Amino acid sequence: MAKDREGVKSVQKELKGELRRAKKGYKEKIEGKLEDNSTREVWDGLKRITGQKQAGLDEGGGQDRANKLNVFFNRFDVPPPTHTPPAGRMSQSAAQRHIQDMTHGE
Repeated sequence: MAKDREGVKSVQKELKGELRRAKKGYKEKIEGKLEDNSTREVWDGLKRITGQKQAGLDEGGGQDRANKLNVFFNRFDVPPPTHTPPAGRMSQSAAQRHIQDMTHGE
């Protein structure tokens, strides 16, 4: 059993050293990308490190998702109504028609 413990410690020490070297090498690679102003590659590397989505993978959803997103965001592009209320007093029915015209874009 003493040999097993020594073997495990030896392997752990070797593994720790290899991990330290790999981390240092990767750190230097990322720093080199920063020095080269390759920000996209730096962000891709950081995403890989943190376990976020890898570069180049598609979110998916297809045409239906794209259409739903377009509808959602295009609602902000509707121009404000150009109608102005008529001057003076209005009957209640005229006011209701005016409100309907404003809300239905007629």
